[in-house]
Amino acid sequence: MKNKYILLTLGLAVLTGCKNLTCDFSYTPTAPKAGETVTFTNHSSGADDYSWDFGDNTSATSSSPYHAYKKPGTYIITLKVVRNKVQHKSCSHAITVYDSLPGIGCDTAALVYYTPATYTAQVWNPWGHEVKYRWEVDDAAVITQGAGLDSAALTCYYTRHSFSPTVRLTVTLNGVEQPVATLTREVEDKPGKAILMINDGKAQRQRRYTIDNIALYEQPNNLTYDEGFELLNAEQDTMQIYLDTVFYCNTLPIQGYTVQGFHIDPLARKIYFRAGGLYIANIDGTNIVCIDSSDTYAMTLNTIGKRVYWSNAEGLWTMPFISTYDNRIANEPMLVNSNNNITKLAVDNTER
Repeated sequence: MKNKYILLTLGLAVLTGCKNLTCDFSYTPTAPKAGETVTFTNHSSGADDYSWDFGDNTSATSSSPYHAYKKPGTYIITLKVVRNKVQHKSCSHAITVYDSLPGIGCDTAALVYYTPATYTAQVWNPWGHEVKYRWEVDDAAVITQGAGLDSAALTCYYTRHSFSPTVRLTVTLNGVEQPVATLTREVEDKPGKAILMINDGKAQRQRRYTIDNIALYEQPNNLTYDEGFELLNAEQDTMQIYLDTVFYCNTLPIQGYTVQGFHIDPLARKIYFRAGGLYIANIDGTNIVCIDSSDTYAMTLNTIGKRVYWSNAEGLWTMPFISTYDNRIANEPMLVNSNNNITKLAVDNTER
């Protein structure tokens, strides 16, 4: 009886040593994020060596290793189990690594004054969940038409320079608000053509820019160069030469008005003149039309940009040239600034 018991025990030991070789594993968390440590639990049996391939050109040989993926994506993990260096099996599982922090991309390396830049939300969303966006921008940022604070991309320009605004993006993914992404860059200055003016006895410059064929104006800045004063002093609106004829206020073919100042548009053959308010007439004095009935302090023409500028008690105004024979006004005047004591105007078409 004792011998039978010993034989039974030896038989169980032999069966245990010869159990099947199996391969299986699991991992946590099941939806890891980039940079997060993933724990792999080995459920294999009968093996004495292990070889892991994590699918991102890294590997391990421990039984239940740890690993962190640097980038989001879907990876194939393969475990190979070996017994006695002869028998082997392998098994694989796919793992999807998600981005831990939504990012912000920008279509330009440097932000430039009054130049649109497009910010783009960078979100890893391979499962197609609902995504919502919320952008926050600096007060000096102006969002262009057609783009909103709840879009995947945001286009804006800046009305200040030499400062570093921060753009913030909050992404809600499948109803879960993600950590805020930020991007900070400096806005560089940009030369531009300018309107020059004497305001309260001080010379000022107000540069103008164009975005989508729309004229935009910065806030006036005090002049720091002598050329501005020279141009303002030379830009008189009381005398002008047209077709080799010198015109003065009292020699213009304008009847019934006391002309205080004028400029001639030689291409359209028009006379813009100040006589209390601002008026336009054909070169022969016909079809006189009032543009602005308010008292006009100063007036000038930008023959390159084809615009007229004038000042009154409300500030500086502008509108495109009028070219119709009857001097019909087709465009509403635009208020450029609210300086209320502009006594001289000039146009500087150099880029500075």
